[in-house]
Amino acid sequence: MMNERETDRMKWWGTRLHVDPRFCPYGKDGKPDILAVPIIDMFDYTENAFLSNFYPFEITYKDLTFATTEHAYQWEKPVEGCVDGVGKLWSDKIRFASTPTKTKGFGRRCSLRPDWEQVKLKIMKAVLIAKFRDTNLWPRLDATGDAYLIEGNTWHDNCFGICLKKDCERGCWEKRGQNYLGLFLMELRVILRSHQQQMDMLDKLENALIERGEPVE
Repeated sequence: MMNERETDRMKWWGTRLHVDPRFCPYGKDGKPDILAVPIIDMFDYTENAFLSNFYPFEITYKDLTFATTEHAYQWEKPVEGCVDGVGKLWSDKIRFASTPTKTKGFGRRCSLRPDWEQVKLKIMKAVLIAKFRDTNLWPRLDATGDAYLIEGNTWHDNCFGICLKKDCERGCWEKRGQNYLGLFLMELRVILRSHQQQMDMLDKLENALIERGEPVE
């Protein structure tokens, strides 16, 4: 919880959040009941900061290394080959920016590829897979259990999260948060958990065959 940032969760739990029934049970009223499961509704500056795209964790994406998932996501934005006012490639500026805040700023200033709105959600999924699959962050994502993950923020992002800023000057209380980052993380948690269970079963089968010491008919 961030003491300096006032929030009013009860106001948006029932009215503003797009709740996905895949990740919470239905209530007696026939609607998804988000209050029936644990809720993680803030990533940055908490013990769940690893869920944030700003978390300092190097990933490999498209055979390149990036300091954070935010760097990789923003790197996909520019028109190929476009440069800034001094002739430097925007893609390089974004990739090698010293902080995720700077890389996000560069992503807002570059010339966007024409299909960006059509591909941005797929790209977000891809960089999240690079972050969690076969890395030491996967056990931490798995440890969130069945918690409903919400990228709560105070910077007016109602696409990948939901703005929780009380009396928001941009009128975010009138908007419905899509929470795509939270949804993608929960989807990935289900997929990787299923994959892990399959691998565990294969390991057990392999060990059983070794112990048996004879070919299977």
